[in-house]
Amino acid sequence: MAGQCTICLSEMNDPVCIPCGHLYCSQCLSDYIASSSEDGYTTLCPTCRALFSIVSPELTCLPKHVHRYITPSIRRVYLDSSAVQSLQQKLVASQNQVRNLKKESERLMLFCEKYQNASDVHADGEAKARLEVERLTRLLREQKLATEEAEEETLEWKERHDDLKKQLKNLRGNVHLMPGIIHRITINLIALQRLRVVALSVIFPADQTKSLEPFLLI
Repeated sequence: MAGQCTICLSEMNDPVCIPCGHLYCSQCLSDYIASSSEDGYTTLCPTCRALFSIVSPELTCLPKHVHRYITPSIRRVYLDSSAVQSLQQKLVASQNQVRNLKKESERLMLFCEKYQNASDVHADGEAKARLEVERLTRLLREQKLATEEAEEETLEWKERHDDLKKQLKNLRGNVHLMPGIIHRITINLIALQRLRVVALSVIFPADQTKSLEPFLLI
């Protein structure tokens, strides 16, 4: 394969080169020159529009020492098809490599998105776990404080219980003394009642003392 002619867009046949370096089929360039040259001496490159001459001076009309400087504007070229084929094979291999790399890049991108999503889920779970730990820590602190208060209250009630037990023990120890105490109190009340009667009889006449008897029993 010799490359593609930009005039006929086909594989280049009998390639020729013009001064600007562009290559065309010999017949395609001849047809182009025949249809585009206005003065019959020059024309423009179909690709870059560079002006070039389409005629060569007659060497017999020129001195011999300048003959070597005269070159035709249109020259036939030989294209090594094996080199072109090698380049095309390298191009195809490079294109295949690019496609493979693109597929690999897409695959890696999917993995990245997958792991990124997993990382986001993990981060979200970690944040929720951190909040749960903070909540449990706060609850544990509150329960610890409540436990300390309950222990203090329990100790206080224990002290009260012990004190009541002591009082109950003392009361039980004095129960056998209660009848004697009650008897002495009764005797004292009777004696006090008699003293009141005597005192009233001294203060009030006998008829008034009789009328006060209901009150003396109080």
